[in-house]
Amino acid sequence: MPEKKVSIVKWTENSLKNAVAIKNYLKENFSTKEIDRFYSLLFNFEEVISFFPELYPQIIKEHKIRRAVLSKEVSVFYKVE
Repeated sequence: MPEKKVSIVKWTENSLKNAVAIKNYLKENFSTKEIDRFYSLLFNFEEVISFFPELYPQIIKEHKIRRAVLSKEVSVFYKVE
């Protein structure tokens, strides 16, 4: 069986800023456990879409934007190029 091609995940500067802002908010208002959970969700998401980039549904077809619901509180919007 041929090996599955691994896609490269590129974070935009805006998405990185948002992740840092969320982390700072969590640091001020929640425990280390919640911060770790947030980053665990992001890292797991990145790993999954590197193998299956079209796993989550397109929500804006003309811009090829997809939405991954990672938890009740966390959704990630991304684009496959």
